[in-house]
Amino acid sequence: MDIYNLILNRLEDKEFEIVENLDVEKIGATLLKSSVYHVVIKKLHYRVQMDILNSFLFDIKSVLMENQININNSYLLLCFDTKIDYETFFIIERDTKALRKYVIVNENDLNRIPFLDNLNEDKVSLNIDYIAEENIYLTELSSFMNEKQGQQYKLKPSEISEGVERILHIMEGEYGD
Repeated sequence: MDIYNLILNRLEDKEFEIVENLDVEKIGATLLKSSVYHVVIKKLHYRVQMDILNSFLFDIKSVLMENQININNSYLLLCFDTKIDYETFFIIERDTKALRKYVIVNENDLNRIPFLDNLNEDKVSLNIDYIAEENIYLTELSSFMNEKQGQQYKLKPSEISEGVERILHIMEGEYGD
């Protein structure tokens, strides 16, 4: 299966629907939407010149804006039928002039797209409180994280130092330093 059809299948699995839009279809792309995101898929050949690609990017952005589609929640997936060099890959994805875009060459590239990442579905959630019952250091660390809301927010360096100090204090009591 080619990468373009693979992306369509993955998007359908994630409950995206194809949107009929003549303006998008005229420039050789497909528009899909979910309850949150819009995705434009375009199949390209490697030898496409960057100036033609940039023109396409601005055309897509204009079409989306004319159709009152929020470009901040819109992504462009560029499907290349052959492997491209890293420099071109980097230049295309990091160019912020038009839309957020991803270069897709193989199935693994799909896992870099947050709303298509199937890797998260395979991860096992650990209940740290359950594990912490077995270990006094983890119990202390868990209570510290809960106090500082460290599971929801990034801790400041001073808070991390405070947590380390609390664990060291337990160790001193345990080993009689």
